[in-house]
Amino acid sequence: MKKLFFFFTLTLTVQQSVLAQCNAGSYTVTTNTVINSSCIITGDLTIVNGATLNVDLTSATADTFVVRGNILLQGNAVLWVHADSGSTGEQFIVSNSFSTQRNITTKDSSKIIMEYIEFRTQEGNLSSAASIYMEYNAEDSSTLFINRSWLDRQKAWLLCTMKNKS
Repeated sequence: MKKLFFFFTLTLTVQQSVLAQCNAGSYTVTTNTVINSSCIITGDLTIVNGATLNVDLTSATADTFVVRGNILLQGNAVLWVHADSGSTGEQFIVSNSFSTQRNITTKDSSKIIMEYIEFRTQEGNLSSAASIYMEYNAEDSSTLFINRSWLDRQKAWLLCTMKNKS
């Protein structure tokens, strides 16, 4: 019973600290971390030194993960944004007000994994929005893995620069 209580307390504490980062400016991830509901990072997102940010949007409601800044992964870091297979409402948004305002950079052997998610480059109702593009810079041996994810090519573009063995 004591072990179960400790696990529950630890899980609750970790979850509260992650939720505190939502809407609280830039966020640097240094340990393995899970976000399992809608979240807006209102500044830059940095993941370092082998840490993993698991954005688990597999709940019953449509969730959105928004970054209103640049994204940097380095030192074998992982960003995994995923939903259930067959989902259509979950979104990963790197919010740009104009083209190339934000960028994503992966270094060393870091990885970005997107599964069953819509990738967008701007927030809000896109019915009358213009197309906005942004840059993805891959360096060293970093990777971008996309499985059954999509973007609306009329509204979003992700232009890639890949160097070395990326």
